[in-house]
Amino acid sequence: MHSFVECLRSVCRDVKPRRIIEWGPGKSTAVLREECGEEAIILSVEHNPKYAKIARETNNADHVFEFDAACYKSRYAVWPLESFDKEQRFDLAFVDGRRRVECALVAWMILREGGALVMHDAHRWHYSLVMRHYLGEPEGGAYAVDKDTCVWLKRDKMYFDGMGAP
Repeated sequence: MHSFVECLRSVCRDVKPRRIIEWGPGKSTAVLREECGEEAIILSVEHNPKYAKIARETNNADHVFEFDAACYKSRYAVWPLESFDKEQRFDLAFVDGRRRVECALVAWMILREGGALVMHDAHRWHYSLVMRHYLGEPEGGAYAVDKDTCVWLKRDKMYFDGMGAP
């Protein structure tokens, strides 16, 4: 049911994130809180009011932001670009919500070097083609525990920065 769990746990143990952003809270938020502890800051973004309410009630996320993802003018994916300055980078981004490619590319721009992007269902062709074009092949090894979840590690200036080609 939640094929990403072991992969996400593995990334948390390696990256040891303190600042986390996720699109699509739920099981992932509980795993992040369990693996990273109470001192980690977890920001969750949700498009569905019902799930946003559940996310707030579980208290696993420090903040739950709710945006309508259906409208093309929605701030759902891009709000971090206008809400945080360039010094406020994240250690880990988990994408399992709507508009995944858009969210993942925004996440990549706000990740610190050494940070990780984890995308659930990344194997779907409409995600896979774009992600591989901009970020290259995902990590293998210990992170390739299921076919549904992919991990990209942000390395020393060899990445798409939102300002041009990779």
